Amino acid sequence: MREKFRVWAESLETFALEVIFGERRDTKAVLLRAILFGSSKVFQVGVKMRRWLYNVRILRDKTLGVQVIAIGNLTVGGTGKTPSRPVWSRYQSACWPSLNATLPLAIVPGRAN
Repeated sequence: MREKFRVWAESLETFALEVIFGERRDTKAVLLRAILFGSSKVFQVGVKMRRWLYNVRILRDKTLGVQVIAIGNLTVGGTGKTPSRPVWSRYQSACWPSLNATLPLAIVPGRAN
């Protein structure tokens, strides 16, 4: 069963990549390309609507009431964000001794450490 699923998943991935890169032109490829294009337009409208709601202040930013340091672009990996967390924690402790009563908190999605 696992082998059948693996073969199916690989063939589906190959098909999707061929469609995305324009290497396939059959009916299934045209249909998938149309679905992907339509989905991207729906997503685009949703993002623009959300941005507009923030601009006209229907949706508002929320403050946390504590200092927040965001380290790097969360979508880009391999830039050394995780090893830099302890450095920033020590920096915070050294520069703002009055905050030592509170412990620095690091939220790292997808990590067990």
